[in-house]
Amino acid sequence: MKELAKSMARFSWAMSMAGARQLTELVADDEDRASDPARSKRLQQVLDDATETTTEDFDERFQSLYEAGTKMQEELIEIACDVFNPKTMIDTTSRLVHRAADAVKGLGPEEDQGPSEGDG
Repeated sequence: MKELAKSMARFSWAMSMAGARQLTELVADDEDRASDPARSKRLQQVLDDATETTTEDFDERFQSLYEAGTKMQEELIEIACDVFNPKTMIDTTSRLVHRAADAVKGLGPEEDQGPSEGDG
């Protein structure tokens, strides 16, 4: 039992260190990434391999939970990438400005209403 606990602790520590390394790679200088375009691909392959190794022993219940969580994470990443995409930001801002302009036009004085109460 003690050896199993040690093994679990090593695994948890290794995953923490792998996560720290991945984060370091992810936020690496753009210049570093540009000088080594295969770097992202290698990192992606390492992550995919580790994920496959980790999930291959899941039973049906955990596999279903894993797949549901993965789908949710991927959708959130897609949304985040869309939100922080400069073209999307410009398009969204443009639509908002047009909607605001249309709304303001509707607030202007109505024509041919004649004098209102208090106009005298």
